[in-house]
Amino acid sequence: MLNTLLSWRSIFQIGRVHKSMIQLLRGMSFLILMSVLSPSFAESSNPSFPTSSDKSFPQTIDDAIKQDGTARIIVFLDMAGLSPRNGVRQSREEMIAEVQDDFLKSLSSSQEPDAFGSMSIDETNIKKFAKFPFLRMEVNASLLKQIENNSLTQTVELDRLFFPNLSKSVPLIGGDEAWNMGYTGKCQAVAFLDTGVDGKHPDLVDKLVAEACFSVSGSNSLCPDELDEKIGTGSATYCPEPGNVCSHGTHTAGIAVANGDVKGVAKEANLVAIQVFHRNGGGLSAFQSDIIFGLEYVLELHEQGLDIAAVNMSLGGGKYYNQCDIGYSTLTTAIAKLRDVGIATIVSSGNRGYDDAIGAPACISHAISVGATDKSDNIASFSNSANILDLLAPGVGIKSTVPGGSYAYMSGTSMSAPHVTGAWAVLKSAKPSATLDDILTVLQDTGKPILDTRNDITKPLIQVDAALEMLNPPKPILLYGVHDAGLNNSHFFTIDTTRDVTELSVYPGYDIEGLDIHPQSCQLYASAGDDTSNPGHLYLVNKENGELTDLGSTGSQEVDALSFSPDGKLWGWAQDEGLLRFDDLPSATATLVVPYEGEIEGITWNESGTTLYAVQNVHKGHDPDSHGLDGNVRVLAYDGSEVTACELDGVKEIEALDTLPDDNLIIGYHEHDKLVIGVLNFESCSITHEEEISSPYNDVEGIAWF
Repeated sequence: MLNTLLSWRSIFQIGRVHKSMIQLLRGMSFLILMSVLSPSFAESSNPSFPTSSDKSFPQTIDDAIKQDGTARIIVFLDMAGLSPRNGVRQSREEMIAEVQDDFLKSLSSSQEPDAFGSMSIDETNIKKFAKFPFLRMEVNASLLKQIENNSLTQTVELDRLFFPNLSKSVPLIGGDEAWNMGYTGKCQAVAFLDTGVDGKHPDLVDKLVAEACFSVSGSNSLCPDELDEKIGTGSATYCPEPGNVCSHGTHTAGIAVANGDVKGVAKEANLVAIQVFHRNGGGLSAFQSDIIFGLEYVLELHEQGLDIAAVNMSLGGGKYYNQCDIGYSTLTTAIAKLRDVGIATIVSSGNRGYDDAIGAPACISHAISVGATDKSDNIASFSNSANILDLLAPGVGIKSTVPGGSYAYMSGTSMSAPHVTGAWAVLKSAKPSATLDDILTVLQDTGKPILDTRNDITKPLIQVDAALEMLNPPKPILLYGVHDAGLNNSHFFTIDTTRDVTELSVYPGYDIEGLDIHPQSCQLYASAGDDTSNPGHLYLVNKENGELTDLGSTGSQEVDALSFSPDGKLWGWAQDEGLLRFDDLPSATATLVVPYEGEIEGITWNESGTTLYAVQNVHKGHDPDSHGLDGNVRVLAYDGSEVTACELDGVKEIEALDTLPDDNLIIGYHEHDKLVIGVLNFESCSITHEEEISSPYNDVEGIAWF
């Protein structure tokens, strides 16, 4: 399947990323101290260097010297037996500086040239560390030999490169293999109850589909304007505290959904950011009530139609040997309610190093508790563990996003939980009908058994690719389409990664003309022409079975095309009226924004939302409804200031249009000999590829690229 998928994707240059769409008592405070959130606030783990697939990248010092003549190294100096000079008490920093100076002096008098000549010992190729007995140096073979033989040298290592991604944790759980299988979390959202998220980070931009903040009011609040609650754009922006105390939420969210230099487990999933913390002395804490308000908001979003796979709570406190539902009855009720509607609440087990207990709320029976492993698949020493623990995931030295467009390595069960949250989104996107228990079962049954030598308890380290195989999802869909048969009998169909065509449903007499998918919610919309009892109506299409929900009349007699702009605004084209805009979905009411008396068969926005493309079949000496060939096809592009045209002669009429990456357009033909999907490059004004697919659907009225 993989090779077929890759070949199919290469044909159409797949790369489109759909950016996928109160009051309770606050009497009980649930303080979650910053020191218990994760050791990430005080402890950073050095990552292992990744093996480069580029053979030109040197893996050893000798390789680097052979390749470039020199190598950048780090020298670890031996301070054993070093004592203060002249009986004067010295700081460690002063002692480090002296041993560094002694080392450099010992080298300067013993240079021997080699094939590359000798290298001078000066400040241009040396960098001293202040708090560690290290030196970074540029050396050739001659200088390297001198350093290796020096009595003050403890070790010498190559100054290796590290890469800004999750290459050391995502592959450990089979996440990259899941991507290769075509499952990336698309059309699912995950919610993070944390310290807020920097939605402007380049790896998270356009990920946020909803935001909220629930925080104690007044000067300690981390909500905008010191409110205790705010919902909407900007309400969950990472908090403006000094230092890195607020980076936690952005880091955990990136592990799950980032899609840039860093790629999270569910790289195409959407994000709901909910800030639940407030200032508490020099740190942060969260009231249980604010957490419940956050969970309640998730439930509201679910009821509004947003597909939320899981809630991530990388927070906790306390020590619980058994399930703790009785002690946290209100929080247990909220988590149980989310579970009832199929939303998993995934919670870090805590970082106290307990071998017989985990923290709250991970100890709640309806939550999914997660402990941490390192990159060698060993239990992390800080990870809480007990028989009631559900799953394991990587949590040591995880590189992810932090506010301001940067990256950082952090460690903790806080980093483990979002690996599971991302995995949950991948599995749910692959098989939306899977229940919460289905997903938990496959993750546990296919996970790699890891023995905790502290307590002889074995728990599963999640393996997303193996879980997918056991879950047995349908093949990923690439394209939704609608075919016009006979007297406007509309057939909805899909094309998957192996070119298999599947019929979803047939609607006799509906005359469906337009089709597109909402970039955030991934809901499929359709519009009708005039040859129907419901002319110009807007519909929701069930992607599972093609069932139509009538949203009402658009106010136009014939809506031939639909397209969502990247910001989630729906646009349509009404024949002999012009361009429509739908301002209040799911209401079908539309506003005419660009009057135009003519026929446009398809419209689509480019990926950045800066250009609107339209296709027009130019008829000459015949009735347009007869669809003759004595004309041509004109594709138009409007960039906000001018319209440019691409004229295609001698091709079948095009009635369906959608966007591929780099402004390539995918097209569907009217009354071809068979089902044919083409690719149009607007810049060269040429059809660069046509793919014939075995199917009776030869009159494609609308397509929606998935």
